[in-house]
Amino acid sequence: MARRLHLYAAETAIGTSLDIGETAQSLAESLLAWGDVAAVDLDFAVWTGEAVSQQTQGRIRLRRAALVPDRAWPDGYVTPGDDLPSDASRLLSQAIRRDDAAQAIVMPDREAIERVLGSPRLVRALVPGDQAAGVAFIPLVLDGTPPVVLGVAEVWRRAGRPFGDGELLDLQELVARTSHHVDLARQHQREHTQVLALQRRLLPRTGGDTIETASVYQPTTPTARASAVTG
Repeated sequence: MARRLHLYAAETAIGTSLDIGETAQSLAESLLAWGDVAAVDLDFAVWTGEAVSQQTQGRIRLRRAALVPDRAWPDGYVTPGDDLPSDASRLLSQAIRRDDAAQAIVMPDREAIERVLGSPRLVRALVPGDQAAGVAFIPLVLDGTPPVVLGVAEVWRRAGRPFGDGELLDLQELVARTSHHVDLARQHQREHTQVLALQRRLLPRTGGDTIETASVYQPTTPTARASAVTG
C-alpha cells in the first residue's frame, strides 16, 4: 500500500507543470526514493518541441534536464543544461533500444559500469562520483507503433545496495506513468514557440523613405496584463 501511495503521489506532483525543466525535476526528485542520485536526460527534440518520433536512433542527442540532490559535482560530470557527449548518447540509446524495444537496463557494480562505458572520459561524464557503484537506466517511452523514446531516467546507488526485481518494476512503472507528462510539456513548448514566431511576424514593418516607424516586441506576462488593465 505504501508503494502504491508513493507512486500515486509522485505522478500527481510530476503532472502539475507544463514546463519541461520543472517536470523533469519533479520526476528526478521522485526517483530519488530508490537511490542516492537521480537524473533525467531528455532527447534534445523534447526541448525544442520537435516530433521526437522522427528522430532516428543514430541521431539521438541527450541533454541533462534534472539532477538531484543539489550539491557540488565532480569536474567533467554532466549537470542540468549540459549535453551528454555524443558517444554517451549513442551508447545509452543502443542500450535501452535493444531488439528495437525500449527496455530498462541495470549495471550492478562499478566494474560493469566502467566496462560498458569504455573510457575514463565517459565515466567522468556519467558517473556521479567514486561511491556510485550501480545504476538503473529507465527509458521514458510513449506507447505507439513504434514506441517513442523521449529520454532516459537514471537512478544511481552506492555499493551494497543492489536493485531488487520489485524495485525495478516500481521504477519502470513510475517512469511509464509519467512519460506522458514529459510529452505534454514538449507539446506546450512547441505551441509556445509557434506563438512567439507568429507574434514576431505580426510586428509592423519599416515604412517608406518619408516615414520612420519603430516597434518592439514584449511577451505578455501576468504583470504586464495587470498593468494594462489598471492603466
